[in-house]
Amino acid sequence: MNRPRFPFTIALLVGCPALAQQFPPLPSSPQPAVGVVSTAALGAPRASNLVINGDFEAIVGGGCQYNLTNASLNTVLSNATAFGLAEEIDVMTGGSCYGAPAVSGVTKIALARKQFAPFTADELSLHLSSPVIAGATYSLSLSVLRETSFGGTSGFVDVGVSSAPNITGASVFAASPALSNVWESFSVTFVAPVSGGYLTLSAGLNPGWSHVDNVQLVLVSGPVSSYCTAGTTTNGCVPTLSWTGTFAPFTPSGFVIACNSAEGQRAGLMFYGINGPLSAPWAVGSSSFLCVKAPVQRMSFQNSGGTAGACNGSFVEDFNTWTFTHPSALGSPYLPGTTFNLQTWYRDPPAPGTTNLSDAVQFQ
Repeated sequence: MNRPRFPFTIALLVGCPALAQQFPPLPSSPQPAVGVVSTAALGAPRASNLVINGDFEAIVGGGCQYNLTNASLNTVLSNATAFGLAEEIDVMTGGSCYGAPAVSGVTKIALARKQFAPFTADELSLHLSSPVIAGATYSLSLSVLRETSFGGTSGFVDVGVSSAPNITGASVFAASPALSNVWESFSVTFVAPVSGGYLTLSAGLNPGWSHVDNVQLVLVSGPVSSYCTAGTTTNGCVPTLSWTGTFAPFTPSGFVIACNSAEGQRAGLMFYGINGPLSAPWAVGSSSFLCVKAPVQRMSFQNSGGTAGACNGSFVEDFNTWTFTHPSALGSPYLPGTTFNLQTWYRDPPAPGTTNLSDAVQFQ
């Protein structure tokens, strides 16, 4: 795999055998033009829908199956579990059932909240191919129709994440159509508040019917976490990584990683790998640890700014921008689920090995 040329001259490696050993020269290749994405990047596999039967096409039977009890629904609809107290979910296939036809395939479902006391509601869970992870970012989309042919004003559908198939999940989105008897599409990006293997759908707060179709849940990026121990510089600084935004590879911006509390006026760079974390001594007598398994990709060479001798320097990279402008770098084409480990290297001439390292972050 071709990778961008190391962005500063090999002369900086002189007098630093530890760096030369850990970071051997990379194969030469032209630096990609800023803003140009290769066809390989554009052809990267798209993340798959985690909802196994989100378009409700995997069913037993057909036609208009109305007012199904929970037990009946669980035999009719694959990879779904009904558990609401109303027990009257509709599974409708083809165009002869009430309301507009399905928007994805030929089957849709309808959830109801009863129009008389105690106003119980339909609820069901959709099984996921892999569990939602708390702290990870997901994209959710679904189509909802507020059906008023039989009265009622509902159309509201609450979506949650649950660890059990028969428990209402922690709410992540509420779809509330503005119109009646027409499909409306909803989409949202959210950070999962809890982990769980089920996406729950609950009927609205007001009596009526809500038709649902084409439920999709896609992992955008995994949770970001810090690990490893930052080295202490000769002036007592402890450079530490932090982040803002969401990792979304091959987008122009939006995931900024900063190494703060670095010594001022130091040369350095961030580097990353995709083979997992590590904890190996950096140099004899050094307080730093190498926290990223080889091979590694070096990013832009920088100066920390700030004041020499003070702990007010910083190194900053937008990782989304990096993947966007370096489509041949390590980790490209991006595969959903790839885990990245990143750390900062910087010059510290009086230190053992003349360099030091920050802590590290992991994300996907």
